[in-house]
Amino acid sequence: MFATKDGRAIAALSEPPPPGLVPSCAEGGVLGILPGLVGVIQATETIKLILGQGDSLAGRLLLVDALGMKFRELKLRKNPECPVCGTHRTITKVDRLRSVLRHSRQEEPVYGGVPVISVEELKKKLDAKSDIFILDVREPHEYQICNLGGYLIPLGDLPKRVSELDSSARS
Repeated sequence: MFATKDGRAIAALSEPPPPGLVPSCAEGGVLGILPGLVGVIQATETIKLILGQGDSLAGRLLLVDALGMKFRELKLRKNPECPVCGTHRTITKVDRLRSVLRHSRQEEPVYGGVPVISVEELKKKLDAKSDIFILDVREPHEYQICNLGGYLIPLGDLPKRVSELDSSARS
């Protein structure tokens, strides 16, 4: 899954990328202590659940902003139609979940109205020298780590630089 700076998901792949393609936590800018902080919170939640004490985070999502040292909480509602945890559960084992996920893939996945292709499909198009346009919305330092030769406009700059894109070249 890829995410913008503000944490919004922008794409999901059906398979994880190969080792070495994604930067490490140190390269990507994850604070080294952050996994420890989140781990302590998870351990505390586990102990509370085992002891039956306190208020657990069940049904809530805790958002951690380590740079601002702020915590936000979102309350989550259970989806009654969920095949895993809903009122009429149809998936009760991990193997069944894997099977459902494997067979539920769309032929042409779409995210926010934009078609999504797999890494393999992109490689085939690049190898075939297909007429495709790649807009890379990462930061310049991320682009330097690994790039596909796409046109670089960082996501934060996109609204003021959208005029650089040739709309007549897109179908």
